[in-house]
Amino acid sequence: MSVKELVAAEKHGHLRRVVRRPEVRHLTGLSNSALDRLIRANQFPKPFKLIPDEKSRAVGWSLHAVLDWIESREQEAA
Repeated sequence: MSVKELVAAEKHGHLRRVVRRPEVRHLTGLSNSALDRLIRANQFPKPFKLIPDEKSRAVGWSLHAVLDWIESREQEAA
């Protein structure tokens, strides 16, 4: 499925997924350090905790937020 197809499915409510860092890296092509740098600079969506436990470090992103970011980058490049 292409990024545009994923965006369309997500926007129509057909897809509500949480993605973890490896998938975010795969979708965006960014390295861990680039992701961290963009998050700190508020230029990429911040992850959220998957488990509300203080000791848990499991975080994820809304697929919708990641796909919107990719789409915005594509529009800026056009």
